[in-house]
Amino acid sequence: MSDAVAPVFWFFFLLAGLSLFVLRGKAPERERPFRVPLYPATPLLFCASAAYMLWSSLTYTGAGALAGVAVLLAGLPLLLAARRETGTEK
Repeated sequence: MSDAVAPVFWFFFLLAGLSLFVLRGKAPERERPFRVPLYPATPLLFCASAAYMLWSSLTYTGAGALAGVAVLLAGLPLLLAARRETGTEK
């Protein structure tokens, strides 16, 4: 089971790191409650590490990773339906 979950785990860590760049890019003038030390080097290093671990877990797990990715992709129609229902689609 951990073989199937590990790639999804690292994918979400990568998304969390990338979200820092997206959110700071959308509102650069906004005051932040927390300053990231050595920005942008620290989040870039984190994203690179998460991307490597994602790649590594995918190559190590092989076909077992497809189960985790399938579960992740199964939620995509639900996300799209929820967005359409609330009117927050982009």
